[in-house]
Amino acid sequence: MVNAPTQTNYPAYNVGYNINDPPATVAQLIPPAPADGASGAHPYVMLSEQNLHPLLFQIEPYPEIGTPVPALVDIQTNQPVFGRSSSRQLRFFSFLPRWVDVNVTGELMELWFRLDPRLQLTDITDRVNVPADQKIPNPNAFNMRRNRFRTLISVPVSAQGIASRPTRGAVEAIGIMTREQILLNTVMMIDFPNGRLLKPIIRFDKITGYVDSGLPMDHYISGFPGVIPVPSHRHSVVLSLRRRLQELACLKGLGNLATNYLQLADVDLPSWWSGAGPRLITEIDGLTHDSFVDGVLGYQPVVGAALAPVGAARPSRRPGARGGVGSGGVGRARRQGE
Repeated sequence: MVNAPTQTNYPAYNVGYNINDPPATVAQLIPPAPADGASGAHPYVMLSEQNLHPLLFQIEPYPEIGTPVPALVDIQTNQPVFGRSSSRQLRFFSFLPRWVDVNVTGELMELWFRLDPRLQLTDITDRVNVPADQKIPNPNAFNMRRNRFRTLISVPVSAQGIASRPTRGAVEAIGIMTREQILLNTVMMIDFPNGRLLKPIIRFDKITGYVDSGLPMDHYISGFPGVIPVPSHRHSVVLSLRRRLQELACLKGLGNLATNYLQLADVDLPSWWSGAGPRLITEIDGLTHDSFVDGVLGYQPVVGAALAPVGAARPSRRPGARGGVGSGGVGRARRQGE
């Protein structure tokens, strides 16, 4: 893009203690609350819509951390530190300041959650610095900030270790991804000729262009201690349900495009989406969506006919879906479900 903003490199994340033998507490200097609900200093202060951290574009997260989180104590008094809840001692996370801006952005919260899967929303809200003349926003307001940001860059919610039935949002999100993005474990645009990943620049809550992230195409699947399976079991479940819904839409005469399943009546949708009771899908295999997904998850065997191929017609592409960055071979090569 013309006049691309400067991309500042981020510091490597350091958990701050031996993760394999965590201490019971970690001492930290506790500063007074900044004025006007501002945040304390934190190592990712350079994060902005024009300079997004690469971790925000990773589809499948790293493996869970199973060790407990140390409690936070005041280095000057050696006393426990409590936040907005007088009964809940703050936990130590090296990336969290003691005081969090009352207007903390969705992208910053999303980054924090991705840095350490043990983080909970209360770890953030207990630190929120609320001016005397304001009230702390509802927890749902903080979640909505994260949701809006994830929707903007088309990244699904990070769900380490969760083997549950796919949400409507997860099925819709995977339909936007290309096969190459799923296999490369990223929602960044892919510059195939140059073997690079391109990240978006956001202004006023809109993607206005893309810049070289400085990362090779295989950044999110190589160089890690453990193997990151792609597509993961979680994504395999989502893909299986999406294909099933597409086939049902085709058999019911709604069309054979990859998005026609959105026109299904509530009774034909998964019961955990619509609230309607589970229905036997006799058009395909005589199983409910519940039973089918549980079988894919491994809770019970799935018995029934194999899924027939979905029709070959392709859905309309969004502007820029192929070659949308303005460089040949750059962009979303093909949508999932085409």
